[in-house]
Amino acid sequence: MLAGSIAYCNEVWNCPVLFYTGTKYDNKNYESMVSALLSLQKK
Repeated sequence: MLAGSIAYCNEVWNCPVLFYTGTKYDNKNYESMVSALLSLQKK
């Protein structure tokens, strides 16, 4: 779903999408979010 939204922004507005995560937290959910964002970055 998120990848589709990013692609839409790219196609329609020809603009980059930025995610700012802030401070690093010692939390597995935070680590999962960062991992997901890094894999989206590769697409």
